[in-house]
Amino acid sequence: MAPYNPGDIVLSKLGSFPPWPAIVFPEDALPPEVLKSKPKKGRTWPVCYFAEATFNWDSERTLSPLTTEMCHSFLKKSSGKKAKRLVMAYEIALENPSLDEIIGSLNIDAEESSKAKPKQEPQIVASNSPRKKKTDSNKSSKSSTPQPKRSYTDAEKETLAKSYRAKLQKGLVIRETQPSIEELQHCSSVLSHLEEFQATIGVSLELLKTSKLHKVLKAIIKIPKLERPEDFQFHKRCEKLLSDWTDLISAIKNEKVPEYGIKPEAAETTRSEK
Repeated sequence: MAPYNPGDIVLSKLGSFPPWPAIVFPEDALPPEVLKSKPKKGRTWPVCYFAEATFNWDSERTLSPLTTEMCHSFLKKSSGKKAKRLVMAYEIALENPSLDEIIGSLNIDAEESSKAKPKQEPQIVASNSPRKKKTDSNKSSKSSTPQPKRSYTDAEKETLAKSYRAKLQKGLVIRETQPSIEELQHCSSVLSHLEEFQATIGVSLELLKTSKLHKVLKAIIKIPKLERPEDFQFHKRCEKLLSDWTDLISAIKNEKVPEYGIKPEAAETTRSEK
């Protein structure tokens, strides 16, 4: 049996760097360039570093399990001298995130970085032969062609929803210091992804129950300094989403808890038999 399995929270010791919290990653979910860099000799495991979103191949010698007690101990002793990223990595490890949440957050980061890249200027190619100009009809027909929308599986939807919750919770709610402007911008971008998700796909009752997105939005609204009416408008946007989910939230609240662990149908049958 392998000492480490995908999803295990570990400490990775790389060179002169301090041991860093990470999660063992499944090879089939690795970026192609990381998979190609796998060492050809020896037994190694791919890990993703928390708070860095970078990968490394570790051997059994450079890995060790990271427990909740170890995280608490480190954070209790941490001071201003310790790197903020390292402290953040331990905080993430303490939350015991699932692989789905980490993979989902990496997907969001990848989308944001691709959108942030400046568009390259079109290259001008010198040619002796004149090019045919595109007619307006060609342009209109091309622009009017509907682009197919991507469809998500239920598992992918759950992964995305949980990653939204984890990022908003970590960036805005569970923290001891005020978020920086960069962190606020990042969380605003995550919230935009959630708003787009709601508008195009929609959050179902089951998805809201498993992701608990409504709880983190309510927590954000309770923090006065996050109102930010002049720029990010966190309160207003969260209230809009919660308004969209009013019926779903009511349905969750009204769900009856089965008596003594018996399903409601079984309980009714038992009563009728009596």
